[in-house]
Amino acid sequence: CRYEIEYLRDAERNRFAMRYAKYFYGTEYFRTPDAAKITGSVNVLYKPFLRQSKKADSREIVMPIVNLPEGQQFICQHHKDPAVRKNIAVAVPLAENEQIEAVYFMTPQSPEKAVKLAVKAGKFIIPEIKDAVLVVIKVKGK
Repeated sequence: CRYEIEYLRDAERNRFAMRYAKYFYGTEYFRTPDAAKITGSVNVLYKPFLRQSKKADSREIVMPIVNLPEGQQFICQHHKDPAVRKNIAVAVPLAENEQIEAVYFMTPQSPEKAVKLAVKAGKFIIPEIKDAVLVVIKVKGK
């Protein structure tokens, strides 16, 4: 019934949040709303959540993305499940001596694994977003 489905979804999301808690709650990450950009018109929310961690010769960008229902900008109200978004293009602005070392894609539907995405010229494609995803971008260079 409806409540059992909601309970299973909550358990799935909680398992995901615990598995990748470092990226959601880590204190070494600070807000940078311009660290990455979704290109094209897609009704998802990500800019308030963008964070990165800098080291001497690298940085790590964390990009949580929430899928929003069509025509809505709010996630704190009851609504139907949003349509699954597919093939979302993301661009990462890089300095002259930087390159993307790896991009990992994690989803609550399969929290046990991180899928490595292909990168070309600072851009990559997120295969799909059902409700929310987490993307971790590892950048090498100063």
